[in-house]
Amino acid sequence: MAGDLSNTPDLPLITANAITSIKILDGTIATADLADASVTNAKLVGSITSDKLLGNLPASKLVGTDIVTLGTILSGTWSATSIDVTHGGTGASLAVNARTNLGIAIGSDVLAFRTFGSAANNNTSDFEVPLSFSSPLSRTINTISIPVATTSTNGYLNSTDWTTFNNKQLSITAANTANQYWNGYKAFVSLYTDSIAEGSTNKFYTDNRARTSLSFVAGAGSYSSTSGVFTLPNNTNQLINGAGFLSSISSADLPLIDLTTKVTGTLPIGNGGTGLTSLGTGVAIFLATPTSANLLAATTNETGTGALVFANTPTLVTPALGDATATSIVATDSVSAKRYILNALQIVSPASTINFDLKLSNLFQVTLTSATSITFTNPAIGTYLIKFIQDATGGRKVTFPTLNWKWASGVLPNLTSTVNKTDIVTIIYDGTTFYGTIVKNF
Repeated sequence: MAGDLSNTPDLPLITANAITSIKILDGTIATADLADASVTNAKLVGSITSDKLLGNLPASKLVGTDIVTLGTILSGTWSATSIDVTHGGTGASLAVNARTNLGIAIGSDVLAFRTFGSAANNNTSDFEVPLSFSSPLSRTINTISIPVATTSTNGYLNSTDWTTFNNKQLSITAANTANQYWNGYKAFVSLYTDSIAEGSTNKFYTDNRARTSLSFVAGAGSYSSTSGVFTLPNNTNQLINGAGFLSSISSADLPLIDLTTKVTGTLPIGNGGTGLTSLGTGVAIFLATPTSANLLAATTNETGTGALVFANTPTLVTPALGDATATSIVATDSVSAKRYILNALQIVSPASTINFDLKLSNLFQVTLTSATSITFTNPAIGTYLIKFIQDATGGRKVTFPTLNWKWASGVLPNLTSTVNKTDIVTIIYDGTTFYGTIVKNF
C-alpha cells in the first residue's frame, strides 16, 4: 500500500495526518459520517468554513467546548447558554432579567411608558403635583382664568368699575364731633334744637317737658316735677288700707293681710294654688280626713259600696261585672256561670311540622296540605279541641306525639283520608298526661 493508505488491501488504513481539508470535497461530510466525539481541536487547523459541512453538526460530534470565533448566525434557534454582558449579551434568557443586568430596570432605573392622568401616574415623585386654584380663579385644561366681578360673582374690576371705585368718598376722620352730625355738604355740623324748627308733630322731648308731663295719682306718696322723683312712704299699714309700700315683709306681717277684701283673683297651681275658686261638696272634708267613706261622699256617679279597691290582689265581695275583658283570670275556687263561650278559634298554617301553642286558645283548626308531624307547647290543665281538615287532595297523614300520651282503647288513630273531610281530636291534659279521643269523617 502506498500514498495516504497503509496496511493490506483487504484492510486498508488511512495514514495519520494524511487527510487535509483540501482533500475533502465541499459538502461531503455529514453528521452521520463522524463518530461521536471523534473530531478534536488538534485535528483542526485554522478555520472551518460552513461550506465544508453538510447539515447540522451537533455538539456530540466535537471534543471540547470552546469556539474562538463565531461567524454570523443567519437562521435557526440559539440553544446554548446565555451570553453575558461582557461578551455583548444580556446574561439572561428573560426580558425582565436582561433589563436588570443592563441597568435599565423599569421602575427603578427608567420610567415605564405612561399616559398622563392614569392611575399609574399618582406617584408624586414621577410628576409635578397638579396646581389647584380657589375661586374666583379657575382652570380649564391648561388655561387659568378669572371672571369679571358682578354683584353675585367675585372677580376682577374692569376699567369702568375701577374709575367708580377710585372716585369713592375719602375716609371721614371724626375729631371733636360731640353733638355734631355729618351733613349733605360733607362737613360736621353742631346739632341743636335751634337747627330744626319745632312744629306741631316734631316735638323735642326735653327733660323739662318729660317731667311736667308726669303726675301722681291720688293716694299716699308724692311727685316733684322739678326733680322728676316719685316718693312712696314705707308704711306697714298698707297691708290693711293699701297705703304706701313694703320694703320687706315678714311672717309677722302676713296675719295683717285681709284676704277677704285685699286679695282678688285665683292662685294658679303653678304658684302653689289650686286654680279653683271653690271646692265641690265633701271635698274639703275628704282633704281633711281622706277615708273611703269621705271619698264616696265627695264623688258622684259612683257604683257599689265599701272600701277602695286597688290594682294588686283586691278582695271583691259579690261584684256585678259587665262585659269585662282580661288577658287571664286566676280563681282559687269554683267559677260558676250560666254559659262558657269560647270565641278564640286559632287557625294554624299547614306545614310538614306544626307546633300548637296551647296558651293561644283551646280550639285550633288546620287544613292539611302534606304529611304533618305535630308537637305541643305551653299546656295547662284543661280540654283542647283540634279540627283536622283534609285538602282537595286528601290522604294527608298526621303523626302525633307519643311521650306522655294515651289514646282511647290504646289505639293510635288514623285520620279520614277522604278529600275535604274533617276529624275532631279532643285532648284532656291533667298536668302530666295528654288523653286523646277522635271523632271522624264529618
